[in-house]
Amino acid sequence: MPFDALIKAIKSAIAAEPTTSTPIIEEEDYYLDKDLDRALKIQEIKTKKEFATLLKQNREERKKYAQHIFFFTCLWSTVIFGVILLSGWKKHTDFDLSDKVLITLITSTTINFFGFFLLVVKYLFHTGDSDKEKKKDKPKPPKKEKQERGNKNEEEES
Repeated sequence: MPFDALIKAIKSAIAAEPTTSTPIIEEEDYYLDKDLDRALKIQEIKTKKEFATLLKQNREERKKYAQHIFFFTCLWSTVIFGVILLSGWKKHTDFDLSDKVLITLITSTTINFFGFFLLVVKYLFHTGDSDKEKKKDKPKPPKKEKQERGNKNEEEES
């Protein structure tokens, strides 16, 4: 039984809040808070450095792929222009395509090319505007509308 009384006394001492704060405890709390703030700032700096590195890498990749896309676009334009020229000089070359085949070739391949081009450009140069637009399109919760109506009613009564 004396052991149970001792356990109860310890539990009550632990549960009881100190009524007075000693200078040592206050100083210890101050330094613990300061250490926590320092650790949080260090972690924030590390996160910002990683984000800056990521942005730099993205910028470099965008430059590289933008040059590739530009080269591919110029090459494609040249090929289509060559096909049109060759089909126009039927008398001087053996290259002969009917008008329907030529229209289909140019139209379908150009649409496919620009569809691919658009896909790559949207992926590489994504700005995050679509997320902002989604947030704008979401309806406001009814609580806010009720509060606004309540404010309007109060203003009208004044």
